[in-house]
Amino acid sequence: MEESVVIPSPPMTDSEYEKAVDEVLAEIRRLNDQMASDRLDIERLKGETRQLKSETRSILASMGVSL
Repeated sequence: MEESVVIPSPPMTDSEYEKAVDEVLAEIRRLNDQMASDRLDIERLKGETRQLKSETRSILASMGVSL
């Protein structure tokens, strides 16, 4: 998950600063989108885990195993 970061020379002109800020904002948007996607995956996995836990407890109870 590690990504190497390349640090370019500092911007000198107004247009270079604007470009740098635009790039940073684009990266922030990309990361926010990725976090939202990750949150959805986490919630889906939590639901699957709850379902499996319930099914496992039912199977164990039918076998006479108490928890």
